[in-house]
Amino acid sequence: MTKPLKWNLDWKHLTRQEKFLMGAPFVATEDRAYKDIVRQLSARKATDLEAWSELPDEVRELASRISNALKTDGIWPSEFFVPDDPADIPFALHFDFTDKWDLSPYAIDLVEKRLRIQMPTAFWEHLGTMTFAEALIEICRHPAENAPGLSPD
Repeated sequence: MTKPLKWNLDWKHLTRQEKFLMGAPFVATEDRAYKDIVRQLSARKATDLEAWSELPDEVRELASRISNALKTDGIWPSEFFVPDDPADIPFALHFDFTDKWDLSPYAIDLVEKRLRIQMPTAFWEHLGTMTFAEALIEICRHPAENAPGLSPD
């Protein structure tokens, strides 16, 4: 079984040094966190995606669409996210603290504009407490406004 991705720091309890280095050139806290997640993702293989087989088709399809969009749009270099990954990693919840990593708005745009699924604010506020699968199941509970699928930008 594939181990879930794990942040190399605690975003709720950043040390004084981690706070100080936020946005710093070359050694920024968020850059190191991003590189560590990329390292973990690079160790995964396509066979790790078999972990999705236990979930309903609708959730697997949504996982594939979102993961592929994250890779295609250059947000993450791999689409190999598994159900037990923390949802705040693929959706990059914590990188919106700086101008350089404005990814949380990207995730909102992906779900609400491209997939046409309006999510309540509470969903985005509690994303850090969910697994990727739990977040996708919650998204699947909200009907799309138009035909399913990624819309053109």
